[in-house]
Amino acid sequence: MIAICEEMRRIENGELPADNNPLNNAPQTQADVISREWDRP
Repeated sequence: MIAICEEMRRIENGELPADNNPLNNAPQTQADVISREWDRP
């Protein structure tokens, strides 16, 4: 939960894009994480 709050803070502060961020793309499956075609921040 602490990590999610930190990600939310980074989005609010403009450090992460609002349309392509870890929360917007959640959940990341194991297949997503180990894929050679990872295109997410």
